[in-house]
Amino acid sequence: MTLLAAWHDLPDAERRARLRAMQALTRVLVGPAGRQLTEVFRPSETNPAALPSCDAALDGLAPVPRRRILASFAATLPASRQPVSPQETALTSPRYHGAANGRCKADE
Repeated sequence: MTLLAAWHDLPDAERRARLRAMQALTRVLVGPAGRQLTEVFRPSETNPAALPSCDAALDGLAPVPRRRILASFAATLPASRQPVSPQETALTSPRYHGAANGRCKADE
């Protein structure tokens, strides 16, 4: 299964929201050159069977714009995984990063 084809099972509203976010990111990050990609996304909002064509169009982008779109989109999704080790937990805690004083422990 490809990246966007996995969205086939999402509720309609969530799939539509994600596709619209991808369209917006494409327009902002790629500009007019991304117009073809955004036009491919539109039918997929109402027809999940069109998602594979979105994947093909996304794969047709140059690597750097594709990476920018995907990384920006991923940053908008909620974090769903838990830290896997005590060290990772310590590195991700606000206390480690000095949230109270705006300093990072590594800066000391």
